[in-house]
Amino acid sequence: FAGYSSYAPSKWALRGLADCLRNEVRKNRVRNGGLTERVRSSSASSRSLPGPPQLLGTGVICSVAYPPDTETPGYAHEEESKPAICRAVNAALGSELFPSHKVARAIVRGVQRRDYHIAGPDLGQNLLVDFTAGIAPGALPGVFSCLMQPVVWLVLAALRWRADAAAKRCNS
Repeated sequence: FAGYSSYAPSKWALRGLADCLRNEVRKNRVRNGGLTERVRSSSASSRSLPGPPQLLGTGVICSVAYPPDTETPGYAHEEESKPAICRAVNAALGSELFPSHKVARAIVRGVQRRDYHIAGPDLGQNLLVDFTAGIAPGALPGVFSCLMQPVVWLVLAALRWRADAAAKRCNS
């Protein structure tokens, strides 16, 4: 949304990196549980050359947390210089400020459960994260997610309209 052009692309880049790492480092059929080497054969000779190492089967868990607006000193400082367009869009979307202990508890719980997309205390944001999960595991239980998809699509369309209208009013 308007006003978040420095934050949103970097968050999506982290999400893309996490999508790749999740698939690369998760436990798979390699059973040695550590660093493995790929071996290439040379057509010029019968000897094999070691290839670049791959992190396969390490059991490393990769997660992405999506904390909502959180009551912290950093957020209070951000509020002092937040552009008017950000305030307008946040107001149009009904942005809620969450206590830091609730956000921290949700993130720790997600890490303990080994979740990929770590759900926070904001159900609306969790539905949005789940809606954009792609082929990665979602943030919410599968059946619930499937049943909610049509509703979420309609809600997102309405929110998009509200955010666009708020930005337009602020820019005119």
